[in-house]
Amino acid sequence: MNHLSTPVKLVKVANELGSFLEDEARFRFFKDSNPALYGVIMRDLNKRTTNYRKQKRVLVHSSNKAGIEWKNWLPGNKVRLGQMMVELVCEATKLFEVNLHTNTRTQKRKNVFWLEATEESLKWIDKKNSICELYNPVKLPCLIPPRKWDSVYSGGYYTYTNINLVKTMDHSYLEMLDKSDLREVKKAVNIVQETGWRINKKVFEVMDSLFNSRSSCKVIPEFLERTMPQPYPKKGTKEEQIEWKRLASLIHADNVRLKTKRIQFSQLMWTTRKFKDEKVFYFPHTIDFRGRMYANTAFLNPQGEDSARGLLEFSAGKPLGDSGLPWLQVHLANCYGFDKVSLEERVEWAKLHNWAIVEVGTAPLINKWWMEADKPWQFLRACSEYVKYKVNSRDFVSHLPITVDGSCNGLQHFSAMLRDEVGGRAVNLTMTDDPQDIYEIVKDKVVENVKTDPGAIVSPLDINRALVKRPVMTTPYGATLYGMREQIYEELKKQLDKGIIFTTISKDKDLWVFCKYLATIIYESIGEIVVSAREGMDWLQECARVLSKDSRPIYWTVPTGFIVKQKYLRPIVKEVKTIINGKMASLFSAHGAGDKLDKHKQTNGIAPNYVHSMDACHLMKTVNLSYTDIQSFSVVHDSFGTHACDMELLSENLRTTFIEIYKEDVLKKFAEEQSASPSICKNTFPKIPKYGKLNINEVQDAEFFFS
Repeated sequence: MNHLSTPVKLVKVANELGSFLEDEARFRFFKDSNPALYGVIMRDLNKRTTNYRKQKRVLVHSSNKAGIEWKNWLPGNKVRLGQMMVELVCEATKLFEVNLHTNTRTQKRKNVFWLEATEESLKWIDKKNSICELYNPVKLPCLIPPRKWDSVYSGGYYTYTNINLVKTMDHSYLEMLDKSDLREVKKAVNIVQETGWRINKKVFEVMDSLFNSRSSCKVIPEFLERTMPQPYPKKGTKEEQIEWKRLASLIHADNVRLKTKRIQFSQLMWTTRKFKDEKVFYFPHTIDFRGRMYANTAFLNPQGEDSARGLLEFSAGKPLGDSGLPWLQVHLANCYGFDKVSLEERVEWAKLHNWAIVEVGTAPLINKWWMEADKPWQFLRACSEYVKYKVNSRDFVSHLPITVDGSCNGLQHFSAMLRDEVGGRAVNLTMTDDPQDIYEIVKDKVVENVKTDPGAIVSPLDINRALVKRPVMTTPYGATLYGMREQIYEELKKQLDKGIIFTTISKDKDLWVFCKYLATIIYESIGEIVVSAREGMDWLQECARVLSKDSRPIYWTVPTGFIVKQKYLRPIVKEVKTIINGKMASLFSAHGAGDKLDKHKQTNGIAPNYVHSMDACHLMKTVNLSYTDIQSFSVVHDSFGTHACDMELLSENLRTTFIEIYKEDVLKKFAEEQSASPSICKNTFPKIPKYGKLNINEVQDAEFFFS
């Protein structure tokens, strides 16, 4: 059931099922061999923990100690058995089906078996008598404040005791963290998870009405599936038949994607319906190995998509105060997409569209202008809030989270740590009259390069800001040329689905050809604009190569005291031959990690992981500094939000903590931590790139740093 909302590779599910079946067989063998000992251990375990992994470790250790030998099943046999169980479930429930897909977006056409939900599963979700069966295993919001994290092993949920503060399977790493000073980290996580939330009923009513009526609009998933306009050309040429199959494959992939979106939206609606009448609820949080904070709930959470975030508002309200109304107006402009101008111009935009905003907030099912917004559901939520203010401005209490985002936050961190004045200006680390738009700057460079390229296959008119945004945004996170192709493909599909018309690109053409060309041009253009960030990433990757030669993990400590451990191990992959849908097939199964470092992953992962650890540090320090005066936070890595009346203070603290972090030479500290290991002496450690002349204190007056 965990894989109902998203397609998953068959081999992954088969391997999981096979492992659980072996565990069941092993524990039954233990029970039959020594029922008295088994009974004592299980009674004790049931009192102490519900963590399956902990129970398994104790049972395995106890059976080994009692001399009860167990011969481990062969990996191939586990996969085959799991795959047979999958087929039985598919046949019995009709909720899933196994499909063979060919990845046509790569040069090497690869066939992979996927487990996918059927249309029957969507109908099943909609049946209220069956729906609880689906959601029993899902972690939901808490109706009381979550347990405070007082160690890496204890906090968050009261009944789910199998969740640690840091999501990792590395037990030695958890033990090391538990012995380190994590006071700042635990304080920040506790503050964020103690923020009270409630459902915005106005937004829910609109969403529920549109979804139940299967309305055809941009803000909910499509219900109609695409079909081939022409039947298969049996008497056509070989080229015509190949082209028909290619288009059929693309349409099938689109239908699977749409079906997945519908199922996920159904799950969001069910969860929301369950909590819509609660006065307050909370989201337990944990962090990953970089220190990034995540809500543990599925579907509905303040870090979800626009639809999920639009449904939520703070349970505690605050008056707007003197500065609150302008921030509400800025938020309206930001959500609509009018965010590339000064804050004053955004306020003026909201005033200019005052009547349209009021109409949307009053009758959103009639006045559908809000559906054109960049973040339609969050914009609708803001319109509804604005109407409440207009009705009774004197006594109005706001529950709306006002959020501000960093300007390509990864590049902000790289520009700060390398003191890059050019890059710093491009991502708003310095004071300017108008906000600098790094995405627009790169887009202009791409257009210029396409115009001068004699082999261009794309018109300069087809280059838009959205196409270059994700490649630019993920550059500081180590985005590769291949990764950019995937990003551009997804963006092109999204724009084509919306009905955007290009002069040289269309749904009927092979998008992968255009993606490969665009990725190359965009990659080169980014390198011409973002020079120091590339140098910083190259240096971190060279550090990782040196450290990988010694086959050791990479550790570094961020200013909050959190210790990051990057240790990617090479998986053990085996081919399993089996029968699927009556035909012989091969599944390639990863059976855990080996004991050798994956040097390729170590190198590629270091830049994104380092930057993510620094943005997580910035978030935690900002939350901790603000907590005396601010108790409600809406945070998503590089997006910060609170009540409108507290935005001035939050904005000031964002700048103060960023300066505090980068007043220190963080790259020098990173190098010193690595060089402290005696084994590093065998290799030459790379020199830190040359620093620029950016004055980090200028961030304090940078109006558009986070806006």
